[in-house]
Amino acid sequence: MGKLAEKYAIWSLNPNAYGIRAPGNRCISSSQILLSRFNKKEDQKNKKLWDVADGKLLNEPFQGHGGCGSVMRVAPIGLTFFSDPEKVALWAAEQSKLTHCSSLALASCAAMGIGVALALKGELNCDEIVKEMQNTAQKYDTTTANMIEKAHKYALDKNVQPDFVFNKWQGWAAHEAIAATVFIFVRCCKDNVLKAITMGANTPGDSDSIASMAGSLVGAFSGVANLEKNDLNIMQKMISSVEDSKLIESKVLEIVALC
Repeated sequence: MGKLAEKYAIWSLNPNAYGIRAPGNRCISSSQILLSRFNKKEDQKNKKLWDVADGKLLNEPFQGHGGCGSVMRVAPIGLTFFSDPEKVALWAAEQSKLTHCSSLALASCAAMGIGVALALKGELNCDEIVKEMQNTAQKYDTTTANMIEKAHKYALDKNVQPDFVFNKWQGWAAHEAIAATVFIFVRCCKDNVLKAITMGANTPGDSDSIASMAGSLVGAFSGVANLEKNDLNIMQKMISSVEDSKLIESKVLEIVALC
């Protein structure tokens, strides 16, 4: 985790980092805190330099934050360690502490990580996966667990319209983002990933976060086999238009090879 924290610290020095990726204020300020800590690491032996929750470490100001910045990036933890669910839940929550330390954020990250891992393993149906996500979130925060449960019920009720859900949970906070994601997952898990991404991208709030999370979860569950050739072409064009496209494409191919 320390090595990952160093990457964040170095990233904060990149003059293009903010303009291209449009990170949230907490990601920016936390990365700057990490940079300050690593610059003074000779005075911080045996400390968790990466845990921004410990505001006393360098006497910097800190308030627990529950934004969605850490949960929207957590899917690779589930993909990497999918064979070890306990490790996924732990690392998913711990990586949140790099920037977001609220119990809302920790619970959402653990739930998202375990959801992706279980979806990739392919042993449970989508309702069972959501239940495990809820149980995992409960270990960190009851409010988040309750919202996951409510999102599941909304998704199963065909009378509940997506606009109602996405206006209620716009995704700016971690627990709202995971609730909106669960709703899309249950509604779209039997379809391909592009339907989930499209639904998430057309929400009125933090649409890029919701779309990326829903796409990760549904994609891990439905797999490559459910993608049409045209869908793959669309996704390839999407990847080629962003920064570090070659690196992203190589990682996608590695994941596809595992499926």
